[in-house]
Amino acid sequence: MRTEHRIRPHGELIPLADNLWYVRGTAHMPVGDLERNMVVYRLPSGELLLHSVIAMNEGGMRSLEALGKPAFMVVPHGGHRLDATFYKERYPELRVFAPAAARAKVDETIKTDAAEEDALPSLGIGVYKIDGLKPTFGENALVVNVRDGKALILNDLLWGKEIGGNFLIRLLGTSDGELGLPRAVKWASVADKDAVKASLQRLAEIPDLELLTVSHGSPIRGQVAEGIREAALHV
Repeated sequence: MRTEHRIRPHGELIPLADNLWYVRGTAHMPVGDLERNMVVYRLPSGELLLHSVIAMNEGGMRSLEALGKPAFMVVPHGGHRLDATFYKERYPELRVFAPAAARAKVDETIKTDAAEEDALPSLGIGVYKIDGLKPTFGENALVVNVRDGKALILNDLLWGKEIGGNFLIRLLGTSDGELGLPRAVKWASVADKDAVKASLQRLAEIPDLELLTVSHGSPIRGQVAEGIREAALHV
């Protein structure tokens, strides 16, 4: 029997490409409500991969199901487990992936089926390890194909513009409110700044980047590599 799960405020699924969408919701933090994003990618098979999930109301879930069958769920690190069990209860056959370094932490909330690094390449998804992060909050960058090139899916490594929230929430973001490594990640997650910077520089070299999604802030369309290089300068 499905257990009751709190549905927090969220918006509608917004298309970024013909096979990529995102929805913005909120998560309650001790300092206020932080806006967060779920990304939905439709594989060539028609199945859906869900990244950093947000529990939605019934209308939102039906809109999701109209896009394809939810088949895979990525829990991007040990701090993004809030709504994972909601999806597993609704879709018992959903396969759950997490970065290898974070699997033990994620498994405390929901049992993972495999590491992202092992499972996602077989689905045609590129996996790029982010060096220099503490294991619990270690994340990978994912690269998927869209019609005009490639989309880069990040979690907390970079925050985008328009993160919303009160002054304290914005204080956790970047110093100028632009795309960049947020203060929250610098304080809690970074173990080696030089390694993080080198990882960002490698991401900027991925060819044909057209889109960038992040878990906090607005997606970036166009000049993605330039934005990542600029962010690397301020790690």
